[in-house]
Amino acid sequence: MKLTIAFDDVSLPLPPMRRPDVRQLVIESVLDLAADAGVDDVHLIAALALHRRMTDAELRHVVGDRVYEAFAPRGTLYNHGAEDPEAMVVLGTTDHGEEVQISKRAAESDLVVYVNLNLVAMDGVGSPPPPVCRAGALRHHHNPATMTRSRSFMDRHNSELHHSNWRQGEVLRSAGVEVFQIETTVNNDLYGDGPMSVLAKRNGSGTCATAPRSWPRAALDRLPAAGRRKVLHGWRAPYGLTSVQAGEVEAVHELTTAQVHRQQLVPVEGQTDVLLFGLPYISPYNVDSIMNPILVHCLGLGYFFNLYRVARWFGRAAW
Repeated sequence: MKLTIAFDDVSLPLPPMRRPDVRQLVIESVLDLAADAGVDDVHLIAALALHRRMTDAELRHVVGDRVYEAFAPRGTLYNHGAEDPEAMVVLGTTDHGEEVQISKRAAESDLVVYVNLNLVAMDGVGSPPPPVCRAGALRHHHNPATMTRSRSFMDRHNSELHHSNWRQGEVLRSAGVEVFQIETTVNNDLYGDGPMSVLAKRNGSGTCATAPRSWPRAALDRLPAAGRRKVLHGWRAPYGLTSVQAGEVEAVHELTTAQVHRQQLVPVEGQTDVLLFGLPYISPYNVDSIMNPILVHCLGLGYFFNLYRVARWFGRAAW
C-alpha cells in the first residue's frame, strides 16, 4: 500500500508554533496507525504549492525529530515540486476548462492523508489540496479575476477561489484519488502569559502593575530594524489546540469552518463608515524576511479586506 501524507507548509501558523507543532502530533498518530497496519511505503510532502521551499530546520520543527530522522535521510520527506513536470500528473479538466494537475506520488497513492491547519475561513479550501497542485491548476483561481468575482474569500459560499477548487475536487474524486482530510484549529494565544504578552495589549492600556512588564516593547522600539525583525520572527507562539476534524473532505471542512467562525466572527449590524485594521509584521509570504510594499498591499487588500462573511446581502455582516 502507498500512503502519502501531505502537510501545510511554513506559511502556517503565523507566528510559528512552539514545539510540538500540532502537525507533528497528527503525523505521528497517522504513522503509528500505518505501522500497525503494515504499511511500509510512506512519503511525507510539505505541501507548499508555489510558496518557497522549507529549510531542513523548518521541516524538522514541523514534523518533529523522530519523524524527520526516520524519513529525511531516505528522501521520503521532501518539499512539493510544483514546477517539476516529471513529478506531476494531469487528472482531467473541469466543466469550466480548468486543468487539474497534482503530485504524481499523491495521484498514485492508495491513500492521501492531508494534514491541515486552519487559521481563517479561507484556509483548507478543499480537495484537491491546492498545495500539492501544479502552477497550471493554481492559475485558474490564483488570479485577479477570481478576486473580483468573489464576494469574500473568507466566505466560501461567495468565494470564486473556493468554487474553482471544489470543481477541481470533483475531477480528483472522479479519477479515484482517495483523500482523508485531517483539519485542526488553534486559538489566538500569540504571546502567552510571559513578558511578551504586553505586545498583545493596546497602547495606553497598561497599569502600574503591568508597567514593569512593558520592557519588551521599549526594547523593541530601541532595536534597529534588523534586530527587531530577528526577535519577532524568532518568536514561537504557545497556541492551544481548539479542534480536530478528520474524514471525508467536504464534511470535515464544514465542521472546521464552523469552528473558525465560532472563534472569530463578530456580528456587525448595519453600515459601518470606517473600519481600521493594524497590519502585522508577518504574512504567509515573508516568513523570516521583510514585509515589502507589494506584500503590504497583498495583506491589506487581499486578506484583511476579505475578512468578512456576508450573512445577508443587506443588514447584517460578520467580521
